[in-house]
Amino acid sequence: MSPREIVSLIDFRYITDAVTPEEALEILTRAEEGKKERLQEALESRAVPAYTTSAGWLGYGQDKMRGLLRETLSKGYKHFKLKVGGNLEQDKERLSIAREIIGFDKGNVLMVDANQVWSVPEAIEYMKELKEFKPWFIEEPTSPDDGMMALFSLSRVWGSENANTILQCSATKLFARPSNRTILASPRAKCARTASCSSNSWPLVQSTYVKLMPAVSAV
Repeated sequence: MSPREIVSLIDFRYITDAVTPEEALEILTRAEEGKKERLQEALESRAVPAYTTSAGWLGYGQDKMRGLLRETLSKGYKHFKLKVGGNLEQDKERLSIAREIIGFDKGNVLMVDANQVWSVPEAIEYMKELKEFKPWFIEEPTSPDDGMMALFSLSRVWGSENANTILQCSATKLFARPSNRTILASPRAKCARTASCSSNSWPLVQSTYVKLMPAVSAV
């Protein structure tokens, strides 16, 4: 589709304070340069780096974790996500194994996901304990209902460390609620990712993830 066709499909009612149709058209028009090459990268499965959670599920033994980490590392993966929040000592052991395999300074990225298991104070204390493993982000540390200030509090736990907290909510809630929408204008909003799926005849934007970087000048 052309940039104008793409813009015509977007409902701008909730986002004009962030981007107008005219601005979106300008952005997409500029992005036409190099589009052919980017499409070719997509066809060759090189356009978007993928992460793997294959070794990250709770309950896996040490040998299975090591085997899966080595397997995915050998396939070229550089981003690895582990579930956390079941037991602190076990999580430390699992993250130690992950860092043993992928290293700290080999260009590989470690991420963790708590699936909303904690309250805000619990998340802060728990992630202080995992700071030594240098996770790039903690996904869903608390319920989305805890709000934006909760996530800002969590993002300050690491100070200047390269770590993020993630908000997950429906895309419509993110843009429709002013308190949430303002996150997109925050200097700590590093990037956003939408997860999509479809069911028979209707598409669904399942969730939007916004990574909040610590409030440091380098960001």
